[in-house]
Amino acid sequence: MVREETLDPENWEEMRELGHKMLDDMIDFQQESASRNYMSLGTPEAVKELLIPLPDEGEGECKVFEIYQKNIKPFHGVSLSPRFWGGCSWLRLHIWNACRHADLWIKRSIRGTPVHRRPYT
Repeated sequence: MVREETLDPENWEEMRELGHKMLDDMIDFQQESASRNYMSLGTPEAVKELLIPLPDEGEGECKVFEIYQKNIKPFHGVSLSPRFWGGCSWLRLHIWNACRHADLWIKRSIRGTPVHRRPYT
């Protein structure tokens, strides 16, 4: 019998708690945006951690959120206003490429599923 692959969490209560934590984190981030330096760059250590090879086994949603909080969120360097996105097609392209890479990393980190890499088009 073939086991059906699913992206459903193994424990819905833990996922609910993590979702609430993520939402609180997002609202805090938005609220504190006025006092943040928008041009902070990632540290070499944070960049190195993001460039490590993808894990062969899943690491779980909490680990992915922890990595985001440590290595991505502190170095957010653009305006949070939705109006900022209108004329920045070059930025959207870079973010789109980064999101494609992050999507592969997250899928593999959470469930340990194999990822078929395709070159960017």
